[in-house]
Amino acid sequence: MQGHVPQQSYGGYPRQADYQGLYPTQDVKQGYVSYQDPATLMEGHNAQYGGGTAEGTYSNQYTQLQQQMNNYNYNANQTPWQQQYAPQQGIHNPANTNDTNMFAPPTAVGAAAASHVGGAVAPTGSGASATTASHVPPPPPAAECTDENGLRWTWSTYPNHTRDGKQEAPSAAALTLPEMVIPLACMYTPLFPIDASRMVIGDPTACGQQCQNCGAFWSHHCYREEGKFWVCFSCQRRNQLPPHYRPEHPALHNDTVEYILPLEQPTTAQATRGVGFSPTFVFIIDTCIAVEELEALKCNIQRCLNWLPPQSLIGLVSFGARVSVWDLSGSSLSRCYSIRGDRAYTTAELGNMLQLNDGLPARGRFLVPLEECEFTLTTSIEGLQCHDGVTPVNKRPLRATGTAVSAAVRLLEALPEVPVKKEMSGAAPAGVAPVRKAGRVLLFTGGPCTRGPGTVVSIEKESMMRFHRDIIEGETPYYEAAFKFYNEIQLRLLDVNASLSVFAESFDQIGILEMRQAVDQTGGTFICGDTFDHQMFTISLQRYFDLCDLRPPGVESSGISSAGDIDGSAPGALVANSGFGVKLHVHTSADTLVSGVLGPCVAAEKTSGTKAHRASISPIEIGVGGTTDWRVSTIDQGTTYTVVFDTATLNKVDGMPQQQQNRFIQFVTHFTTPLGESRIRVTSVALPIAPVTITADGVSTANPQYFSEYDTFDQTCAATVLARMTVSILEKHPSKWNDAKRWLDTVLVRFVRRYGSFTPGSPESLRLRPCFTLFPSFVFNLRRSEYFMVLNISPDESTFKRHWLMRESVDNCVLMIQPTLHSYDMETPTATAVPLDSCSLRPDNILLMDAFFNIHIMWGTVIFAWIQARYQDNPEYAHFAQLLETVENEATMLLDMRYPYPRFSRTDANGSEARHIKTRMNPTTTHHSGARGGNGVSDLSDVIYTDDASIVKFMESLKQAVVTPESKK
Repeated sequence: MQGHVPQQSYGGYPRQADYQGLYPTQDVKQGYVSYQDPATLMEGHNAQYGGGTAEGTYSNQYTQLQQQMNNYNYNANQTPWQQQYAPQQGIHNPANTNDTNMFAPPTAVGAAAASHVGGAVAPTGSGASATTASHVPPPPPAAECTDENGLRWTWSTYPNHTRDGKQEAPSAAALTLPEMVIPLACMYTPLFPIDASRMVIGDPTACGQQCQNCGAFWSHHCYREEGKFWVCFSCQRRNQLPPHYRPEHPALHNDTVEYILPLEQPTTAQATRGVGFSPTFVFIIDTCIAVEELEALKCNIQRCLNWLPPQSLIGLVSFGARVSVWDLSGSSLSRCYSIRGDRAYTTAELGNMLQLNDGLPARGRFLVPLEECEFTLTTSIEGLQCHDGVTPVNKRPLRATGTAVSAAVRLLEALPEVPVKKEMSGAAPAGVAPVRKAGRVLLFTGGPCTRGPGTVVSIEKESMMRFHRDIIEGETPYYEAAFKFYNEIQLRLLDVNASLSVFAESFDQIGILEMRQAVDQTGGTFICGDTFDHQMFTISLQRYFDLCDLRPPGVESSGISSAGDIDGSAPGALVANSGFGVKLHVHTSADTLVSGVLGPCVAAEKTSGTKAHRASISPIEIGVGGTTDWRVSTIDQGTTYTVVFDTATLNKVDGMPQQQQNRFIQFVTHFTTPLGESRIRVTSVALPIAPVTITADGVSTANPQYFSEYDTFDQTCAATVLARMTVSILEKHPSKWNDAKRWLDTVLVRFVRRYGSFTPGSPESLRLRPCFTLFPSFVFNLRRSEYFMVLNISPDESTFKRHWLMRESVDNCVLMIQPTLHSYDMETPTATAVPLDSCSLRPDNILLMDAFFNIHIMWGTVIFAWIQARYQDNPEYAHFAQLLETVENEATMLLDMRYPYPRFSRTDANGSEARHIKTRMNPTTTHHSGARGGNGVSDLSDVIYTDDASIVKFMESLKQAVVTPESKK
């Protein structure tokens, strides 16, 4: 019998509510604006941009965009795209010749013609059939936010079509483009918060709620014959209804449910040996950093102990030229095992050095429960000494980072793996073994590895760290060996369900490029900064544990009694903020194919699988493809995956594709909480199928007009998916920067050509509907972002920013691609969204930029002069002081909710820190354009010194490429 959780609001403790803002979904605190003609923006339109203020905060993104577009009066000289394309006539549409609004929907004539944009339908006279699905209900418009299931889709409807047998083969640095250009994909957050009413205590497998054939779970989308059976939507097999079936089961009323499996009790002998689940945390400390930094680091690590579960196992490893593995068994003397770090050691050799055997296990010596070793651990940490004092000035310290990480993983491997006998009814779900050991390895380092395995640079300072140009030209003598070493570490970490998180605090590179697979694919994180005594590190470390929320305040147990009942008095008992030993599976209905996953995971072990599983795998792989099963060691509440689908099918019945009303997709996530509970999160969704047009040769194509008419496209989600796809290309081909950028340009041209309306050969005729207009600007800013930079950015910084792009939600990822810019002045002292353009630089305003990793306040030249004159301290100018305070409060609000903690600066328009804002702006006014500044010759603060093309030139090139007929190869 399963117990249904009573209704209660999500979040049983204050700290969780405080950090709900880390990943905003329903209320997007952003303000994106579309680019318009710079000359128009400079003619007094800035004060009215967006049609209103944000009332002291950031308004909803979609609503704000619509207001901005509606409040502009577009004319022929202001809009990049005008008039309509009537392709079947091949001329301008006379009815729309004077239509000045590029965002207006097409007229009846133009709408009929628009269905032929980009060759989606065969030209008149080619024998194409106009057969389409009739009486199809309109699809839901794109939600423009993450829904209650933690899902956000690029398209709100399923674009069904038949695969073309003559599909082009992509180049090395490219991905195959579907007919829709932007594939159907979703951003899925497995641990997205849900309320307690959607949680169920009990094993769904034992209760008959899991298909015996393919493993899919029942849901309200499945067909049920009351009292008899239910039909699996994936393999169409009939399954007997559970014996205690009740119509009010949460799975029959909600898309997402979470099953809390019965607790497993170890036997007496196993309990004596310490067998049972306890999360493990191994701290690896670099002692080659400055003395003041080491003291700050030790204080912060001691603070971490207050945020960990008392039953968690703790290990301590320190390293310099040698590696010290500390014995925390509680002896009166601090003891450690010292390992030379000058060469690689096998696991057997490390086991012999540490005397790991059945008589001397790692648990109880090197890995001890926190509640038993807190004093010994604190004493050992306080006794760490700096080893950097003897290093010559012209040399780097000897760091055996690789050996230290390998030794830490060896401790986890030494934990026992005795299976636990289940005393309660029910069995583990098929194919999912209970997690016996899991943990997190936390590496704190302040410099590159210079000794032993994982070495990334010579000890001589005259030898520079590798840069992007060295990688492109293949001049990286240490890269291959170090990358291979950490890839082996990754496999060992996955075997013990552990992740590696790196806290790198240094002004120089430390080698996270080589570590990226061991961190990314295990679910770890990169936190990069300058020094360990800076608030960026201190706050980021605290939020690292807060986001996982391993130990809710006042909660010492799971809140579930041995009888399986829920103890509602235990606050936060049902909240799962992090998971270990995570396995993700995707079930689909017939002819629904999975191309792959983009995010922190690897493919699970290859198994034969069922026929339904094999039939769901697409031949086109994107990201981690070729499977429908993935695994990762750890996830938290913010980890977000991109699941890409292949909507093409080879199935044809008498020239017609299989007619269905919906396609069903189910996401199943198995994980273990830090308290040892096994849980299964099941999310089942149904997507309506878009109508198709059947050509004479039996090929079905999706009608572009259908998707634009009903606004089914989510621009921000699509931009995030496209950015992740591009990063995956650069990950596989690090030297193919230009090829990846050309592929991105190809995607944009084909996309606009397919969904735009235009006259061939007439760039001025190009028009896009509102649901597509922002997408080109996202691509423009993506091309100019750090993800495509080779100069003025290190490989480590590129790795750090790619890492967060591949794991964050849409709202945060789109900030990395296109920052928000808000203006404040004396007339409008509240946040006003302005274009990310140099024309927004004015001497009398204050700009606040949020670029996710950076938050900057920039004062105009006049504002800065007033600040230097101390007008804010004069009571007569209290309104000016209030303006400055408003901007500071807005910045503080962003800093309080951001993880990792961003770089924050205040500067004037001519200060050195102003470059962080100006480099991200569209360079409308440059030194090439003869700009004299907004205040004559004396003020050049709005002039950007760059050779990059502006958005105007970019759009002109885009329009020309779109209207030019594609050459046949």
